[in-house]
Amino acid sequence: MWKAKFKVFDETGTFATLARRYKIIIYGYMINHYIKNNYHYFTLSVFLDCDEETKKLVINDLWNFKRVNNLEDQGSFLICELKITDKMEKEKKPSLFYNPALIQVKPFILDPEGWEELEFAAFNRKDLDKVLEISEKLYKLKLLYIKQEKIDSFSVMNLFPKLTDKQKEMLKLAIENGYYSYPRKTNIKELAKRNKMSFSTFQEHLRKAENKLIPFIARKSEL
Repeated sequence: MWKAKFKVFDETGTFATLARRYKIIIYGYMINHYIKNNYHYFTLSVFLDCDEETKKLVINDLWNFKRVNNLEDQGSFLICELKITDKMEKEKKPSLFYNPALIQVKPFILDPEGWEELEFAAFNRKDLDKVLEISEKLYKLKLLYIKQEKIDSFSVMNLFPKLTDKQKEMLKLAIENGYYSYPRKTNIKELAKRNKMSFSTFQEHLRKAENKLIPFIARKSEL
């Protein structure tokens, strides 16, 4: 199997624009592409790594993009359908990223600067080369690697246990401040203080998040 990991930048991209505007990280999967009445439709699932207030602003802005044809809020992620003209398809060729011969090994990651990191695999290197060629011409390609190796893992976002917004917020804060580092760089008391929350409330949210994730990871790792 051939694998390629690379970054692209699309200044006019719908989600790249929102990632830059709100300085957030966006994850997602490209689901399908079809053509109807000379229009190209692209369906993708998207996870917004931000607080609820920012998420509402992002969703509101999405409806202002003419290319957004359908949008469904699933709580932890969005399902979005984009509609573009045949002319735009010929100019930007986004359908090449939806080639059924490509395997999206990991979710795409849009950083706050609008750069999108992608990792694809294919049995035939030519399928990867086509995407890389177009990316270099149209999307400011940054090739991280292309190599031949076996796929030893496959990341799917919705396989993980569902956490509440508070649990995700507490877990993210703990990770960012080194609570899970060795040795630990902080403790729950300091984290609660930083978040202007009582020790018991912060601990409750964090422990519930851990109780959902740790058994899940243990089962997947066959511990």
